[in-house]
Amino acid sequence: MDYEKNVDNNMNKIKTYREQILNNIKKFISNILCDKYNFEFLLYGSYSTGLSIEISDIDILIKFAIKNKSKNSEINSQQNIENILSLLEKNLEPNKEKLYISQINPIYTASVPVLKIECILKEIIPENIQRELSETYLFNFENEILKLNLDFTFHEVSDIKTVESIPSQEILSYIKDKINLYPNIRPNLLVLKRYMQITKLNSSFHGGLSSYSLFLLLYSLYKQIYGKNEINNAEYLGRELFNFFSFYGNLDFEINCIDAKSDSPIYPLNNIHKNNILLVDPITGLNVAKSTFKIEHIKYAFNNAVMIINNFFYKKMNTLKVNEDYKILEQLFNPIFNYNNIFIPDEAL
Repeated sequence: MDYEKNVDNNMNKIKTYREQILNNIKKFISNILCDKYNFEFLLYGSYSTGLSIEISDIDILIKFAIKNKSKNSEINSQQNIENILSLLEKNLEPNKEKLYISQINPIYTASVPVLKIECILKEIIPENIQRELSETYLFNFENEILKLNLDFTFHEVSDIKTVESIPSQEILSYIKDKINLYPNIRPNLLVLKRYMQITKLNSSFHGGLSSYSLFLLLYSLYKQIYGKNEINNAEYLGRELFNFFSFYGNLDFEINCIDAKSDSPIYPLNNIHKNNILLVDPITGLNVAKSTFKIEHIKYAFNNAVMIINNFFYKKMNTLKVNEDYKILEQLFNPIFNYNNIFIPDEAL
């Protein structure tokens, strides 16, 4: 909860400057596209769900329709999206300095083509704010909190006024709904996102787990344990985090499926599946974790977290002076911890 509060404070301090950069780039893109396209910008992802940490990207969907297009012509969305990517890259590149852009990286080969833009916040965040942030932010301060990554994806429609189902917007509503059901998801997910970022396992592009994958894993475990009962007890946060690391650190992903839509979302299959992790998107039905291949690294990171937590509470138990303190801990963490049989590897001591 302290970490959640710290993240929220930091995000509030940098929000104005992040949005200033974003709005300037959106305005620039609008000027590029307005002659040929009708379009609108739609935010999605962790920035829209309130699940951002300081290093989180901002995800923007550009919903577009080509102006004066023949009604009989076929929509070749892939080609049209590639044309927009090329157009934006060509026009943004000479204006990088003016827009505080350090890198532009269009990825044409992704299953969903994306324009990745990295921006530098150092020049626009006042020095006193930077000093305040550096006092509460650990690790690589300047390269993390003073950078902003924007991911632009694209969705073509025949008419911009058409109301249609867009997966990213449905996912946005889905996540908000589940956090209302299980409010404890938010603080635990923020900790998980930071932990995965520190272990460099937070990018599905590089074989790790995306933020959405982490959310589905956490939510599925909550649903498996609590069903449809609303849980909002801060006393259980530590137990729930430990459960996550312990359960998924020992789960055989090759013979199990995780499907949040099922009444029992984590279940064994009849045979070994070909995917590294079978994590079903409740909106699209696709495998969210199909690009995640660092399974052993991820399980090692989860089990290492279990070791750290065990060691922490083992030391706590040795320093308790009052029996009442022991009873409180025992009440909170049983049956998670068996205090008479805590395994602490030698290297952890």
